[in-house]
Amino acid sequence: MGALTETKAACPVCGHASARALFVRDGYAIHRCRDCALRFAAPRPSPADLDAVYAAGYFDSKGWVGDPTSDSAYMTRCWGEVAPLLHRRFPERGRLLDVGCATGAFIAAAARDGWSVAGLEYSDAAAARAREAGLDVRAGILEDEPFAGETFDVAGAWHVVEHLIDPVADLRRIRALTRRGGLLVLETPNDRSIGAKIRGERWAQIRPPEHINFFDRRALARALGLSAWKIVSARTIYKRDTARRIAGRKALYPVARMAARASEAAGMGGNLRVIAEAL
Repeated sequence: MGALTETKAACPVCGHASARALFVRDGYAIHRCRDCALRFAAPRPSPADLDAVYAAGYFDSKGWVGDPTSDSAYMTRCWGEVAPLLHRRFPERGRLLDVGCATGAFIAAAARDGWSVAGLEYSDAAAARAREAGLDVRAGILEDEPFAGETFDVAGAWHVVEHLIDPVADLRRIRALTRRGGLLVLETPNDRSIGAKIRGERWAQIRPPEHINFFDRRALARALGLSAWKIVSARTIYKRDTARRIAGRKALYPVARMAARASEAAGMGGNLRVIAEAL
């Protein structure tokens, strides 16, 4: 893995100045904050590092809008899972923004449901794909204020916060774009998942400079609280195909699915999904 050269670093969520270095992955020291418990990579990647990660080929394996074999299919299922809550809160629908929208599967599903949608995506290539599908997706970052003067009823951030150099600053920017009482739907890998515990340093989600923040409920609650969001609900989930992949053989799938459901109930599912209200 490499030797530790940076033994202390400031936490990007709470600012605690002496987070403890745990191990090295791909040239980055992985630390744990002594205050909010966030694990994170240091040093933080440079813009050039990020440009290299999210180059044109980044989304090639993740699919086009509506591709049933890709992550697009997962995002469409996610819309179906959160839509009932959003319907209760906004029966007349409203405006919805998805930050880090990739090729736009989530907002495409929302648009079919009657929402006025927009998206923001770091990757120029992915944003162009979404626009080809007729979606209002802008390329760039929140710091550029691509939606200056606009407000939304709902914001999405699906598997975004683990990528952000300054997650609290960007959560504040999303809050500034969301009207008071609006909702944020957020999902991120769960740092207290059974997979994270079993795999340890080899957990697949630890892949800097792409993934640089590793949240559990405590760390995510701190980040949201510091950016004027209040958690409404939080749960952990596994993707439907995770149990099949773990089982390996069809005959073992029922056992693997039972184990996945038990992990979810114990707060140890692979992903942490949170609904938060704008204060």
